[in-house]
Amino acid sequence: MKVRFFAMAWNWGIEAFCNSTLPSLMQPDNIPWLVSHGFDVSLNVYTLAKDAAELRTALNNALQNAAPLGDAFAVNVGPIDLDPSDSASLKRIAFLTECRLAVEEGSPIHVTGADCVYGNGSIRNICVYGRKPGIAIAVLYARVKQDPFLRLLSEYRRAFPREPLPNAKLVDMALRTPIDAIAHSYVDVDRNASLRSGTAFRQISDDIHASVYHLPGPVMFWPNESDIAFIDQSCGGVVESIDHLWPAKLVAERRWRIMASTDLFFYVELNDGSTERLHSYPLEDGRLFNEDYELGLPHTLLSQNVVATFRREPYLSRPS
Repeated sequence: MKVRFFAMAWNWGIEAFCNSTLPSLMQPDNIPWLVSHGFDVSLNVYTLAKDAAELRTALNNALQNAAPLGDAFAVNVGPIDLDPSDSASLKRIAFLTECRLAVEEGSPIHVTGADCVYGNGSIRNICVYGRKPGIAIAVLYARVKQDPFLRLLSEYRRAFPREPLPNAKLVDMALRTPIDAIAHSYVDVDRNASLRSGTAFRQISDDIHASVYHLPGPVMFWPNESDIAFIDQSCGGVVESIDHLWPAKLVAERRWRIMASTDLFFYVELNDGSTERLHSYPLEDGRLFNEDYELGLPHTLLSQNVVATFRREPYLSRPS
């Protein structure tokens, strides 16, 4: 089975992808596990034409310390010759191009951001489960404050320089450095932001947090021609709208799956101050135990019936 990993990186995203995302993808139970167990993997990174040479160099440098994976692992750079200010068109072209190539090959796509950190084993788990053709898998993730999170990650690397980063320790780091929207979405208090943020967190114990998570993101999927037409026409090809519109089609076609446990899959998305402000929501009174979301879409209503679990393990505890 072949899996296509799809990413976009230009400008600042090149450094972020090569310093954060790629090393976490190359942990032992992520992409290397796939290759050693018979998967054929391609990492396809789209960029501005003007940044293609810089990206190739950065990718080569970032992979120098990784164990060689042979012919079953390929890295491809896809240059797009457009005005850098037109980011919407860049994302549209890259995403639809990757979907069409996946349909031609009959393979699934795993989507990754330029500024993500994955737990070790997450990629193995989603790809093993995602062998079933046609399905789309949504997962749990958290937005974190970039600088505080990276400080914790640096502490972990110093304490355990040869250890991969398990999901539970990544969850612990995320819960210590959440963006304000997540910190304000705990619903055991009356005043919170859960109706707008789409997340209703509750702390069950020191190591278990639960959530009604209305917008889990589709991360791995088998696209077909009707998906490409839907995304191109109904979503306008805008990548940001896919989380809100495309899942309704997948639910109707009984293709939608949710990995509702961080032990199965978890990643964090790094947010600096400007990004965090885009995900800021007002605090409202009268929201004690709220599990409603302001948008009543088919997949958000479906998600309201799912209790997702976030299991944490102190990030500086000895790896088990």
